[in-house]
Amino acid sequence: MFLQKIKKEFFIGPLLALSSIFLYRKRVKAIEPSSSHSSRGTCGTSMSLPPQSARVTEVLTPDELTTITTCWDETEPKGKFIKDRHGFTHYSLNGEGPLVVLSHGLGTSMKAFDGIADAIVKAGYSVLSYDYYGHGYSKYGGEKVIFEYDLDMFTDQLEDLLSYVEREDIKETYAIVGHSTGGLVCVAANQRWSRDRAARGIVPKLVLFSPAFYAKKPLIARLADSIPHFMSCIMTAIPAARVAISDAY
Repeated sequence: MFLQKIKKEFFIGPLLALSSIFLYRKRVKAIEPSSSHSSRGTCGTSMSLPPQSARVTEVLTPDELTTITTCWDETEPKGKFIKDRHGFTHYSLNGEGPLVVLSHGLGTSMKAFDGIADAIVKAGYSVLSYDYYGHGYSKYGGEKVIFEYDLDMFTDQLEDLLSYVEREDIKETYAIVGHSTGGLVCVAANQRWSRDRAARGIVPKLVLFSPAFYAKKPLIARLADSIPHFMSCIMTAIPAARVAISDAY
């Protein structure tokens, strides 16, 4: 029975995913930086105000806060919050000296960098770490219950956070360290800032750990990009498919 269950989980998921190609005609936009996206606001409009500080009570409901703090074995968030163009970003700033930014990968949080952050502070730098929307304590602020992550959204988030920290704490960004998707965000941000009339200059140093670049994107990852809502259902219903899709990224 156990082997039959395993075989069923491994084969039904890919079979359903392949058959859904013929049922779905709507395709999501490829994850590529766009020249117009940087001005998009929380709900698709321009942001008229610069990023502002926010209280945790503005960001999370009591139930949400209890759930997250219980998962992290904490009594409260250890960082601060800002309201930016797409929602609320939870961040932590420690140390003195030139600013080093730590950008994590999908499915993790800024806690992934706890060890390396301490070492960088001891070396004489300031360290800024933060959670992506939907990760850790950060929260997407739009009206959609299900929203699509894209590279421009994460680049906007980083841009707003740096704008706020550099303005409020008078810090100059020296380097960005990116792991996995964080590496992709680092490069996309510098690409945006290298353009004429960019809002800011490029960050002089990038450190990339296993950045999420593909010579050729795996088939299952391409399927997940094309039919995200269907694949989300598959991942929820079939544990083996969840592992396969996660590994593809």
